[in-house]
Amino acid sequence: MKRLSVPRLRELSSAARTLGAHACGRPEFVSANGDRVQHVFLMPIGLQSAGGVALRCYVAVVLDQETVVFTLDVTAADFAAEATVEDPWELAEAVFYGARHVPVDGS
Repeated sequence: MKRLSVPRLRELSSAARTLGAHACGRPEFVSANGDRVQHVFLMPIGLQSAGGVALRCYVAVVLDQETVVFTLDVTAADFAAEATVEDPWELAEAVFYGARHVPVDGS
């Protein structure tokens, strides 16, 4: 699990487009909501060979009131260069803080 800044997420999305990757993030969403972003996390979920071998990753973008998830293809070198989330509580606190709570079923 890695932590990204918004500018770095934009760079990785651009790099994915340049490589011809299928998962290029959501650059329009990030541009429209960049000022609301609290945290960005990157988690590998598999390998992708389009545009060269890359890691298919989930990107969790924690906003002020919600968390949005989408996919992004990154090279193994780019993934390795990012800051590793060392404490799983860091991720849990960031993601669950803005999670929507489902009411208890009254039946």
